[in-house]
Amino acid sequence: MPIGRLPIKAAPTLSRQPSDDDVLIERSNLERLMASAGLDAIIATDPATVAALAGYRSWLDGQFRQFMVSPWASGDLIRTYAIFTAGDRPVATIVDALFARDAASAGAECWMYGDPAGAALVDAGAGFSRTPEEAIARVLAERGMADANIGLETDGLRPRWRELLRAQCPNAMLRDCTTLLRLARSIKSATHIAHIRKVTGTAADALAAAVEIARPGARLGELADAYAEAAGRRGAAIEHFALSHRGRGIATDRSMRLTAGTVTYLDHGCRTALAVSDAGTTLRLRSLTRDERLARSALEVALAAGYERLASHATSSAVYQAMREALGAFPAAIVQGHGVGLEIREYPLLVPVRDERLRDECVDVSADLEIRAGMVVNLEASLFGLGDASLHMEETYLVTENGAEAFASREIDAEVAAGRRAIDREA
Repeated sequence: MPIGRLPIKAAPTLSRQPSDDDVLIERSNLERLMASAGLDAIIATDPATVAALAGYRSWLDGQFRQFMVSPWASGDLIRTYAIFTAGDRPVATIVDALFARDAASAGAECWMYGDPAGAALVDAGAGFSRTPEEAIARVLAERGMADANIGLETDGLRPRWRELLRAQCPNAMLRDCTTLLRLARSIKSATHIAHIRKVTGTAADALAAAVEIARPGARLGELADAYAEAAGRRGAAIEHFALSHRGRGIATDRSMRLTAGTVTYLDHGCRTALAVSDAGTTLRLRSLTRDERLARSALEVALAAGYERLASHATSSAVYQAMREALGAFPAAIVQGHGVGLEIREYPLLVPVRDERLRDECVDVSADLEIRAGMVVNLEASLFGLGDASLHMEETYLVTENGAEAFASREIDAEVAAGRRAIDREA
């Protein structure tokens, strides 16, 4: 069948008003941050932030480069941008025409750029531009913002691209808003929370499939393949599957084998286009020794202490400190915490208190962020060097107005005895 013109407009008008369903960031929080900084619009440049604003993420993000299309060109990535304006205007996505179909299907306005020959494949109309900077300028002009205060995400934005944008938008005030956007992304919309909850559940099911085949002699690669297959059946891809190497460090070496004495740290996660999961457990093929049981109890107490502070909306450092102080006789254990969403680590990061600031040209706040409703936060505790054994616990929590709720149970044990495998889920 001959290739026809795809039914995509360069700048389609949406039939409904935008809402939190259109973005993965909690819209009112983003608009509050913008108002405090005096911003009229934001230009997102990082693939994760583009996805958070536009709901679009290409599988080629971060790997498709200019020389892969034109051999004489540079190693610069193919660029996709998103423009967010407060109020009732939909997000505009600036995208190479090759990827316009997926971008338009996400529901944002789709403004295309690239080789004009690409216009033969799309209904470009007057919205087709040669460069992304030209497309951005056209969006701003169309929205009456050619001379507005614009926040610009600068992570990964080469200086010459910024200068090209300034040349196309000479009357706009462009200010670095990279940190502001990281802060905005820490508060998830209901839509994003649903994505994270789903992928976290998928990961729990995939882990059960992997543990089902755990036995002495099994390779890490076999477990990872079972995990990936189970995740794939639910529309997700494996993000990581790691064990500890003889209790001393973390590895993804597919040739590593389980033994009858295995008690090991296990960290795993799945990914979809709009969410990632990260969780941890202890995989064991034998009963724990007395010391190992005591250590596991200490990790459990640490997570419980962190949960209490998380649920009370304490500061990031207070959550960390509660976990650290709860370790008792096992001070060598590692406790930490972090946000999770489109990336495996996002704000807030639970670290010891320091007199540091989070700042860019639009925001300047304490690095010791307060835990707030709408954050999705991981708490984890690990201990290495128990002989050849290691222990791990990591859970994902949604912070609510009145506390916090866990997305999935934390521990799955595989016990192998007399040729019979059993899986126990421990609360």
